[in-house]
Amino acid sequence: MKKIQITIFLILISFNAFTQIKSMPGAFTRMGFEAIGLSLGNSIIAERKDVISPYYNPARIVFQEKISFNLSYTFLNLDRKLNTFSFILPIKLKQENGEVLRSAISAGLINSGVNNIDGRDLDGFHTKNLSTFEDQFFLAVSALFSKNLSIGANFKFNYAKLYENVTSSGFGIDIGILYIYNNNISFGFMIKDINTSYEWDTSELYGQNGNNTKEKFPLIKIIGMSYNFTNDFYFHFSFENSNQKTNILKFGSEYEFNNNFKIRIGVDRIDVSNSSNGVKPTFGFSYSNEFNSLKPTLNYALCIEPFTHYPIQMLTLTIQL
Repeated sequence: MKKIQITIFLILISFNAFTQIKSMPGAFTRMGFEAIGLSLGNSIIAERKDVISPYYNPARIVFQEKISFNLSYTFLNLDRKLNTFSFILPIKLKQENGEVLRSAISAGLINSGVNNIDGRDLDGFHTKNLSTFEDQFFLAVSALFSKNLSIGANFKFNYAKLYENVTSSGFGIDIGILYIYNNNISFGFMIKDINTSYEWDTSELYGQNGNNTKEKFPLIKIIGMSYNFTNDFYFHFSFENSNQKTNILKFGSEYEFNNNFKIRIGVDRIDVSNSSNGVKPTFGFSYSNEFNSLKPTLNYALCIEPFTHYPIQMLTLTIQL
């Protein structure tokens, strides 16, 4: 019975399994971190404004001018959950020559899982409801090395539960670079999930029949650019390649009506190496209002998943101090 349940969990713990990369560990970290990025097709590797996490590129957080707290909740079908929290603390140090050294730190959490899994025995009778979870804790640092170049790193700790007494943990790192070509154009580069893996030990569950299984996260390399057509209209593009032979294009565009309201559209997961992967159109908006020294912003994103009638919807509340 336990072997059957473990097999079911291995299927459910990945949010999709249409391509090899989706069946690999860490699928929850590749869905999108917050509503701004998700509504722009997760393409904002080189964007310098509206930075609220190191998820898309740790080198970006140095461009956040104010202390920022961010909380996201995602509406998903099939009893899935995806929630995130992060904060950014900008640091400015004034040197004796009058120059200001800019840096930033960020920390946060990604929480995901599947609840209400119908556990059954070999005779098909219900036993109890089961659940899985995958969590990622991260700490990121970034520094501005010149007026045009920033470099950042994101240190991650993953902890997951597959079944009773079957858990795993591991460390990983992301490295990112952002280069400002001019006031309108910036470029980004990132290597994601360096040396990141799970290692499962089922000896406590199966005794002598148990074993150790190591599952590596896919190594992902991303390049991209952002272009500001005007002070109100922005365009973003990224290209993502993995060691699983995926080649994915992402696009996003944003229009700022005024200081309080913005609208966004995008396209995620245009896999040029596998047309059956399915693209993901995205849409979203932001509304903000300033109260004294606080500036809360509510961000909304909608993402159409290609193989289900139920879209991904995400809300992100951002508060700047």
